[in-house]
Amino acid sequence: MSFVQIYLLNILISYSTGAIRFTLLNQINDVFFHEKPLAPSTFYNSLQRLEKKGFVSFQEDGKSGKGKSVQATLLGKIAIQMITQMMIFNIWDIGTILKEIVPEIISKTKLTHVHSTLLIHFDELLNVELFDEFYYPYSEELYVLADDEYYDRYLKRGITEVHQSKFRNKMIREPNNFFDTTFLVRYRKTDKFGISETKMLQETLRVTKSNGKLIIISINDIPRSNHFIPDAFGQFVDQNPFFFSINEQDLKSDFKEVGIQNLNVHNINGIIVAWINVP
Repeated sequence: MSFVQIYLLNILISYSTGAIRFTLLNQINDVFFHEKPLAPSTFYNSLQRLEKKGFVSFQEDGKSGKGKSVQATLLGKIAIQMITQMMIFNIWDIGTILKEIVPEIISKTKLTHVHSTLLIHFDELLNVELFDEFYYPYSEELYVLADDEYYDRYLKRGITEVHQSKFRNKMIREPNNFFDTTFLVRYRKTDKFGISETKMLQETLRVTKSNGKLIIISINDIPRSNHFIPDAFGQFVDQNPFFFSINEQDLKSDFKEVGIQNLNVHNINGIIVAWINVP
């Protein structure tokens, strides 16, 4: 969809009974096209393309039989919601935020250079710069848990100095006590790997050496403030299928389920960092 079409849909959602097309044209010209207004034909063609997609419907004038007003359909409202959910993360520079907290993560976890590290991403939002600034400097051999398709995505994004680890019979391929450090990034409740998140914890404990480190980096749930604006925004983000978070209590409960009581948890500006020295 064009910018004009997205903007039109966004406006129409606020009209419960539809809007007059000519009024919409005036509104969009007044906001964006002062010097060179959109021609009515261009504007109406945009509306017709939205109608073909099923995003808007026209209300007929009983006398002339011509479309007089336009209304967003349920499908159109869903489309705008999905577009907003995908774009919402652009208001944060996640890469910069992560780079700023890396020194504190290193300090809190007492991270040191080791021979082998396993990296497990719970989503595909990879920050390439973190490999050069965080993962590579602290490991001689870096492994990523990924099937062939997912591993190929690492390579295509320029993350080439990594070994591939896999699942075999719902177990991490490597033997017991293989890795010095294991990272679980964006940890949350999921069945992405075909096993539960607590089963994943059990597996990472198995393949991490005794006295090695298991480190979790995730996003903390957004706290409520008893104010309708931030609370509505927080609810919107929580319902976003592209946003994944976990709260400290659920994280501790997962570790208790696998027999770990002494989990260290630190909140760094909304980023949860949790770690243990593996028994």
